[in-house]
Amino acid sequence: MSTIINTYPVFENSQVLTSTQLNQLVSYLDQQNRLTRAKLIGMGIVCGLRISFDDTGANPTVTISKGTAITSEGFLIAMGACETAYYRPYTLPDGVEYKPFGHPVQDITLFELLKEMPEDTTGVKTLGNPASFLDNKFVLLFLECFDNDLKSCLGRTCDDLGIDRIFTLRKLVISKTDLDKVLTRSANTPVLYPAKFDLPEISMPRALFASASPNSQNYTAFSQTFANTFRTTVYPALFGSGSAPGALSQTYTIYEPLLRLAYGTNPFASPTVNNLKSAWKAFFDGTTSPTYQGIQYFYDFLKDVLLAYEEFRQCAFDLMAVCCPDMSLFPKHVMLGRADTTVETKEEARDYRHGFVQPPIYNQQRQWVART
Repeated sequence: MSTIINTYPVFENSQVLTSTQLNQLVSYLDQQNRLTRAKLIGMGIVCGLRISFDDTGANPTVTISKGTAITSEGFLIAMGACETAYYRPYTLPDGVEYKPFGHPVQDITLFELLKEMPEDTTGVKTLGNPASFLDNKFVLLFLECFDNDLKSCLGRTCDDLGIDRIFTLRKLVISKTDLDKVLTRSANTPVLYPAKFDLPEISMPRALFASASPNSQNYTAFSQTFANTFRTTVYPALFGSGSAPGALSQTYTIYEPLLRLAYGTNPFASPTVNNLKSAWKAFFDGTTSPTYQGIQYFYDFLKDVLLAYEEFRQCAFDLMAVCCPDMSLFPKHVMLGRADTTVETKEEARDYRHGFVQPPIYNQQRQWVART
């Protein structure tokens, strides 16, 4: 949809209508409808369309949950929950071209997921045949658009027949290698602050009290238990270790265009914070006298800092507004992720699943920016 249709015919009384005029009107209305979705509502997976993999039965199954998505060209994809157990090779119909799959001819290998065995069993297999079939396979939905010419008739008039445009939602699986090739011709949804995916999710372990343990019968020893819960994991992850920056400093670096207005410079790299970090480290290392006194309060302080970091990380993560994104990113398909979800990595879930991005229609997302 690189060319915006800016005219449509206006009909008059007794006018003889041509197919060109009627098709031009339909094309104008269709394009305006899809532009409204892509430019004003957003693009990507709106909700659902989650993959679940089950290999506990005789044959493995791949289930796609119900959900909705909008392609970058504004095509609406909506489906109910679907459990698939079979597959067959898939090629584009004659006369159908789709650039992400190869142009002018398809040059990637695709397989269609099926709910049940079809009448035509040519090439149909179960998902467990062979056992390695789903290895490194990913699922995508493709809205196939095919023009069916109805004029192929014999022995009767064809004056009332024309062409039907048929939209069929295909559930496809593709290898990681071929999907990477598709991504060179298309793209994932645009992301603001892409480095935000690198911010770690940090949790505070509990300092366990065991009455039978010697460490639980002595204040200093038990205080050391508190210190050990965060000494080598949580504290370095938040504040950094050596030359490695911590997550708190990374939040400013990643969101600097947004946070610079409020802070000017990275507050976690200031001399004041660096001096505090040195004092804190000496405290929970046991080198400050009296040893570990009040360590439980520092534990609570660190837990509050961690909760604040996690709240910021979750809030800022949803800053996804993009004005006028490229409509050729994924014109008629959406990626859902790895078929075997039990081995899917966080990076694969990020790179091979279309997120949802909307335009900044709510006053440039000012309320969300202010909350962040």
